[in-house]
Amino acid sequence: MSAKTAAIDARVIDQALVASFMNAEPPKVWRADMAKLTTATLELRSDAGRFRLVMISQSGEEEVASFNSKDDGTAALQAVMHAMLAPATTTATAAPVAAAPKKGGFFRSLFRLIMWLFVIFVAFVILFGLTRGSQLGQVGNMMSRGDNRVIEEGAPAPADEFFK
Repeated sequence: MSAKTAAIDARVIDQALVASFMNAEPPKVWRADMAKLTTATLELRSDAGRFRLVMISQSGEEEVASFNSKDDGTAALQAVMHAMLAPATTTATAAPVAAAPKKGGFFRSLFRLIMWLFVIFVAFVILFGLTRGSQLGQVGNMMSRGDNRVIEEGAPAPADEFFK
């Protein structure tokens, strides 16, 4: 780690951007509340041989730090950028987080239930068709023979007529 990067530290802690610029003129620690910033721009401006790190937000412009060299100002801007892009850290110990429920769990279960009911319905239709197939075959045989007599259910009929 070089002396320049050791003199600059920036982190996001508990929704606040905290940066220390020990190589700034004067050295300073700066804090910005990230929750209140809807938009913000950080830029490095040159002003009579000095380089100012400026934050432009909805509430106006704020000078963050002033540097004697462009390299120091650029290093500070990069440190703040990396802090904003890095995952946020918290000061409190994080409690264990329960696993998030699977997305689509209810609809997936509902879909499976509907598919099972459909499979059961198709199985019943096939079984019903197999058991009714022999009776439908008898009706077809009677029609092909020209036998138009209808065997009524529950009425006595000769076995020879029934099994033709």
